[in-house]
Amino acid sequence: MTALQGAGIAMAGSNADIIVTGNDLCGNNAAAISGSPTGNTVIANNTCLDTQASTVASGTSMTLPNTLTSQYIITGTTNTSTIVGNWNGRTIKLYSVDGTVNYVTGGNICAAKAVAIGTIGTATFVPGADCWSFN
Repeated sequence: MTALQGAGIAMAGSNADIIVTGNDLCGNNAAAISGSPTGNTVIANNTCLDTQASTVASGTSMTLPNTLTSQYIITGTTNTSTIVGNWNGRTIKLYSVDGTVNYVTGGNICAAKAVAIGTIGTATFVPGADCWSFN
């Protein structure tokens, strides 16, 4: 098999106000998307990006890996008050595998939310409020 491209979409420089939707991003060597978006950005409904999950350990400050996926498997049960890896309007799904993870105020969580083992908490980063809102 021949080597594939490094990234399906490469972002460099100022990456604000980007829309990336409806792409097949399978088969890239390094990442489906490289670079980090900011501002009012939409990244959604992309094959091999929204159909995979990354694993993240719970912690007071939980940093999402720069994979830009929307689904995360959360290990551990440490209370989390800050989620790093946001842009305006980003929506993520957090699946707890070890026990209940409490998302608490005091950082960038709008309102407290407990996500029990085997359940999914869906959160959206709210522009203007600069915090994650769980539904």
